Amino acid sequence: MITDFRKTLLLVEDDDHIAHLEKLSLEKLGYFVLLARTGESAINMMNTIDNIDLVLMDINLGFGIDGIEAAAQIIAKHEVPLIFLTAHSETELLSKTEKINSYGIVIKNSGIDILNASIKTAFRLFYSGRKKNHTDNPNNNDESDNILKAIAEKTDDFIAITDTDGIITYASSSSLTVFGYSSEKMLGRHFSEFINEPDLTSAMNDFQSAIKNNYKIKDLQIQLKRNDGSLFWAEVSGSSFNSVNLNGVLVIVRDISKRKLSEESIAKSELLLKSSIESQKDTILFSIDTNYHYLYFNKAHSDAMKYAYNMDVRLGMNILDCITNEEDRIVAKQNYDRAFNGESHNNIRIYGDAHLDWYESFFNPILNDKLEIIGATGLARNITERINVNKALATSHEMLNKLSERVPGVIYQYRLYPDGHSCFPFASNGIKDIYEVSPEEVREDASKVFTRLHPDDAKRVRDLIFESARNLSHFFCEFKVLLPNQGLRWRYSHAVPELLEDNSVLWYGIIYDITDRKNTEEQHKKSREEFRNYFEMGSIGMCVTSQEKGWVEVNDKLCRMLGYSKDELRKLTWSELTHPDDLAPDVALFNRVLSGDLDNYQMDKRFIRKDGSILYTTMNVSCQRNDDGSFNHLLTSLLDITDRKHSELIRNIQFNIAEAMVTAKSLEELCATIRNELSALFDTTNFFIALYDPKTDLLSAPFDKDEKDDFPSWSCSDSLSGYVIRQKKSMLLNKNDIQNLADSGAISLIGARAESWLGVPLEHEGKVLGAIIIQSYVNNNAYTRESLEVLESIANQLTIYIEQELTKQELVKSETRYRTLFNEAPFVVWEEDLSAIKLYLDELSAKGISDINDYFDNNPHELEHCLSLIKVLAVNTTALSFYGASDSEELIKNLPRTFTKESTDVFKNELNILINHQSIFEAEFSQKTLSGELRHVFMRIFIPESEKDSFSRVIVVMLDITDRKKAQEAVSMSELRFREIWDKSFDGMRLLDKDGRIVMVNPALCSLIGKSRTDLEGQFLDIMFDPEEAQRIRESAVRRFRDNIIEPYLERQIKLWNGKELWVELSNSSIDLHDGEHFLLSIFRDITERKFAEKEIRLTNEKLAQINSQKDKFFSIIAHDLRSPFQGLLGLTEIMVEDSGSLTLRELNDISRSINKSATVLYELLVNLLEWSQMQRGSFDFAPKSLNILQIAEKNVETIRPVAAQKNISLDLDIPPNLKIYADEKMINSVIRNFLSNGVKFTNKGGNVKISAKMKNPGIIQISVSDNGTGMTEEYKNKLFKIDERIGYNGTEGEPSSGLGLLLCKEFVEKNGGTIEVETEFGKGSKFSILIPSAK
Repeated sequence: MITDFRKTLLLVEDDDHIAHLEKLSLEKLGYFVLLARTGESAINMMNTIDNIDLVLMDINLGFGIDGIEAAAQIIAKHEVPLIFLTAHSETELLSKTEKINSYGIVIKNSGIDILNASIKTAFRLFYSGRKKNHTDNPNNNDESDNILKAIAEKTDDFIAITDTDGIITYASSSSLTVFGYSSEKMLGRHFSEFINEPDLTSAMNDFQSAIKNNYKIKDLQIQLKRNDGSLFWAEVSGSSFNSVNLNGVLVIVRDISKRKLSEESIAKSELLLKSSIESQKDTILFSIDTNYHYLYFNKAHSDAMKYAYNMDVRLGMNILDCITNEEDRIVAKQNYDRAFNGESHNNIRIYGDAHLDWYESFFNPILNDKLEIIGATGLARNITERINVNKALATSHEMLNKLSERVPGVIYQYRLYPDGHSCFPFASNGIKDIYEVSPEEVREDASKVFTRLHPDDAKRVRDLIFESARNLSHFFCEFKVLLPNQGLRWRYSHAVPELLEDNSVLWYGIIYDITDRKNTEEQHKKSREEFRNYFEMGSIGMCVTSQEKGWVEVNDKLCRMLGYSKDELRKLTWSELTHPDDLAPDVALFNRVLSGDLDNYQMDKRFIRKDGSILYTTMNVSCQRNDDGSFNHLLTSLLDITDRKHSELIRNIQFNIAEAMVTAKSLEELCATIRNELSALFDTTNFFIALYDPKTDLLSAPFDKDEKDDFPSWSCSDSLSGYVIRQKKSMLLNKNDIQNLADSGAISLIGARAESWLGVPLEHEGKVLGAIIIQSYVNNNAYTRESLEVLESIANQLTIYIEQELTKQELVKSETRYRTLFNEAPFVVWEEDLSAIKLYLDELSAKGISDINDYFDNNPHELEHCLSLIKVLAVNTTALSFYGASDSEELIKNLPRTFTKESTDVFKNELNILINHQSIFEAEFSQKTLSGELRHVFMRIFIPESEKDSFSRVIVVMLDITDRKKAQEAVSMSELRFREIWDKSFDGMRLLDKDGRIVMVNPALCSLIGKSRTDLEGQFLDIMFDPEEAQRIRESAVRRFRDNIIEPYLERQIKLWNGKELWVELSNSSIDLHDGEHFLLSIFRDITERKFAEKEIRLTNEKLAQINSQKDKFFSIIAHDLRSPFQGLLGLTEIMVEDSGSLTLRELNDISRSINKSATVLYELLVNLLEWSQMQRGSFDFAPKSLNILQIAEKNVETIRPVAAQKNISLDLDIPPNLKIYADEKMINSVIRNFLSNGVKFTNKGGNVKISAKMKNPGIIQISVSDNGTGMTEEYKNKLFKIDERIGYNGTEGEPSSGLGLLLCKEFVEKNGGTIEVETEFGKGSKFSILIPSAK
């Protein structure tokens, strides 16, 4: 019984069974329930029925608008709580509901208790928002709070309740995933503990205001802290509430970190785009729609509009309204209209009202994705300054013309093009006098000017022009011209170059006449040359000096003698350059000249050169006096006698050093003498001898006197002294030279840095023993080339002395080494005296015995006698150990016991060698130790050159090769086994050397590559591969092999020399031999077939994965469609079980009909599913044959006619009687029956369904089923026949539909070699056609 206090609910559900079940369940709870099957009908009911208290809205309503759109329209017009219902929980679907101000989402099948709790919560929240009481019965508050908490546990969002002080009194279980705390750990903590510090104050102020003023906090975005200290972005909502037992704030926290990252990325992109546009400070940008309204403009545009028209523009404004000048507005509109018509164009004109400026503007149309013009863009630049500059240039040009007419000479522009052509773009009329040509004659071609140049100067002038063009440097030139009328004249030109955009050079310059000046200069020059020729002609130094001892004039010879320039000497006095020991005598004579006692004098005098060296001269001084006899100047000549003086000194030094080489008792004493003697010529404070040891690449100093460094030894390879030895060249270096060598990498800097350094190699007959080094730490001019030559002469003598000393030392060392080597050698060594055997053999030869072997074979006792003549001089300890003797006497005494037949034969061969005067004999043989053990030995006999005639000293060396012999036998066996494996392996094998050359290949590789072993072995590996890749492969392989980067295993596709492509499994390993040789062994296995098989498997797996993915979605849809009728059956039977006694007969009939309807739908769905499954498994019988279409159609029409009659739908046929197809009868029956059933299902009462057939194309028949029913939208049509799309929706009378039948139809039609076509129009009907082969 319905009473007034019951709440009225509007249930919007397109599934009849679910709707009926939920209506019964809700009415049992005391609600009054109205039903709507579509979104449109729900909107209509809300507009026409009053007092609907709450809406339950299914999201997926099948055909028509969906539940989200319907909800949006309802809430926009009605203040009513709304709850969404859905069978799915996809994130995309649920996110769409967030835009709707709903009261939550309930998943279908969650149970009636969850649904009831959600409804009650929605009412409570709805009434709380309207400032009403929570419910009419206040005793339900505790129950509502409990219900709210029950709902909170079902959501992923974190839900909490705090008291009015912010202390958490309840926390949902999602706290663990959101914050990392269990709900128990959250209780009792202040909510502010979880707010990030920067957001804390504002967030807590919002919560306090919400509590105080009783309003909601919605979608507050702040950063919160997790248990691990990490931060996340959250959307926080909250509202205060008051109940009987509970007051506080309901807080909902949603993690929006991913959404925030997306928003930040979009914001950065937008900021970057905006910054890029706004950064164009001088470029005006704007865009408008076709109604002239602003879509966008940058700051440069808004500033320009303010400047030109005093207008503040805004988006959406009409740009024509902002242009206050009428003429500008008309021109602007013409420009925009041309762009709207698709024309891109530009212009230059004056714009403005408040201010007038020149602008260059560009206009272009804006196109959408369909290439439709939707607006225009404008780009402009203010070019007022450029226009003004051009005007100023024109004025300047006019002034230049006037000025050029008044300047003597010619003002010109000269242009040189990259191809060598030149001209005078501008020349004043003065060119007529300068070159006797007119400006017009040279405006296009300057060649006539160059014909006027004097032959002596023509090339120089051209070279200077090209140099100026190349360096863009000023052009200065004095040159001669030969003119037709004026003859020889002098000209001067000065010009400044400018590089133009076409790489030509343009000069701005002036040329004027300097003939008079040059004539005057020539006269002066002749006068000066007469004196200068006398002054400079001699080979002696000459000078003019003053009474103050200053240099008034000096010739070049004197400058070279002293090392100073003329300007430098003029700033000095001759007394400053005089050697201290010679100054007093010279000054005394000079004073006598000043007093008039003396007019001339001569003396030998020393000067100090600029580089500090001594200049020896013979000086002649002559005083030039005035007419009154007073002093005017001194004319002095200086003859350089330095070489003579120096040669005398050097000869003395060389004699003293040569004498020291004879008398010196050691190298150190000799070096000390050399250092002392050379100090008379130059600074030898730092002096050392460096001897080179090539074995260690080190230098040592047997004599070293240095102020700063003391190295016992140092490297030759990178030191400065080593550089002299390596280069075998003397070197004179200063500090900068040394640094340059270091910077170039030639040397490394070791020890203190010298200011001046001199090094000479100690070389004799091409062999460098070391170097003699002298250096100065204070004077960068301490040594000269002369110093170098002196040191080289001393070095030759010193080298011979050192070589003799080293030879003596080496002899002593050599003897010591030999004795040490002899005694400690790890092999058998002894010395023998075979002189007695030599005499014996000479006697045999004298007797005419020439065949020694035959003689000893016939006279074995003579061989024994010969053996007894061997005299052993010495044996080493290894020999004693080898033979097992305690000392040399025991070994010598028992030596015959060690001989075997093989060693005896070797001894006879040794005697033949001696007879033939050969000095070396080698042999391998077996020999016995004193204990009788047989050993294999390698023997080498060597006779020193000095003993070849007497054989008095013979060296015998024997190596024990017993183990090597055994190893060789093992190696031979191993080689046989290796060859067996190598030649019979199924895998290709290749051995490479370090240069990428093929050493060995096996037959399997030859077969794989298609080349013989002789083709491959000895060739580089690139012979195997495609020529385009071969060199790269070889270089890569060699580089990796040398760098020891070896990939032990890889799979790779290769292209062979003949173009054939293979996949190979490649195994690589490095083989290192004992002799240091390295090889790379590569094993090739052809895996081409396996790779193709793997590719097929991969493609098959990908296809299967795609099919499985589609099937997963399909079964999800089928599960939904099965759940609805099953849910209906379960719900209806549950009502019958629980309330069978209280149900009326009418209610029982209704329930029975609903059960029958659900069972029928379920049966049809299961039949379709079974047939589809059989098709997928390939177990559906397929027996195509010739079928009469009319008979098939009539049979199916009669089957569907009872169902059509219930809706008063007429069924029509339009099929020729003899039209036949070739297809499976069962499958075609199923397709036509399904099409007819759908046509009846989706056609309104009184409608029409028609089946027709015709010959579409030769061999193809079209069978169509059309109706005038509801039709479909294009979006819905595109979802047909897709396994992963849910398309089922109810018919015009609520008949359920799953869409599985259409999938089955598509499978059946395609199995029979046909296709399906669909034509539909929403609200007018649909037409389903199949195109299928006709029967032959």
